[in-house]
Amino acid sequence: NMSQGLCFFDSDHRLIVANERFVEMYDIPPGKVGPGTPLSDIVDLRYEAGSFPAMSRDEYVRWRTDVAVSNEAKDSIVELRNGKTVKIRHRPMPGSGWVATHEDITEQRRAERKIEHMAHHDALTGLANRALLSERLEQALSLFHGERMVAVHHLDLDQFKAVNDTLGHPAGDRLLKAVADRLRSLVRESDTIARMGGDEFIIVQTSIADPAEATTLAQEIIAWISEPYEIDGQQTMVGTSIGIAVSPGDGLVPERLLRNADLALYRAKGDGRGTFRFFEPAMDEQMQARRVM
Repeated sequence: NMSQGLCFFDSDHRLIVANERFVEMYDIPPGKVGPGTPLSDIVDLRYEAGSFPAMSRDEYVRWRTDVAVSNEAKDSIVELRNGKTVKIRHRPMPGSGWVATHEDITEQRRAERKIEHMAHHDALTGLANRALLSERLEQALSLFHGERMVAVHHLDLDQFKAVNDTLGHPAGDRLLKAVADRLRSLVRESDTIARMGGDEFIIVQTSIADPAEATTLAQEIIAWISEPYEIDGQQTMVGTSIGIAVSPGDGLVPERLLRNADLALYRAKGDGRGTFRFFEPAMDEQMQARRVM
């Protein structure tokens, strides 16, 4: 009645007993395993069935043998080629044999990964959320500190509210997904795209040698985002304005770079939308003066 697979082996690495769950878990043909079956034969049967980790047969045998002869309790999590994940609890027995339980934790791991993904990604677009953006930006700044530049692009969609008002919020959500897909096609794997909520996005462009690279990306984004979209059988169009802050000159910490990119975005929208602006110290001075007033 155990939910885990159970097996006992003697000091000669021969099976003493195994339950049916152990045989079923590894897709071993019925009747092939019984008392006296060598561990090496069981390994061969598992290898043929595909219920085997991403290593060679000999590597697996060496690994299991090392665990067995160490005479120490050991817990292992093994990813199998067939997509299953198994937790193995190895416990030595007097006389150099051992007992092991094998638990299928595939669904548990899948649920954990889903929860982990949800904690760090936007539910609508699948892009990074604020928490993951902060981690990635901090990592990029520490990794390229003093050697290469990191550019933060703050995007805000132009005319998005008109789409929501005329076509409805479900259509607006589909448009945001389409925008996210277009942004993915423009950036490198080392870059990060995050949705900040509503129709605002952040792109962290890492390891650039010159601000001109940020200019090129911003121009590509504006051109690609402004291409027509087909939403619910209707053609619709939006644009985007972008504010850019570049480390180290515009900040060495995530909060400073994000704030300065936001100020640059404010200027881009004020200059007529559909354009980009780099942060300048005067923008901060104007904002501080406005706040004081």
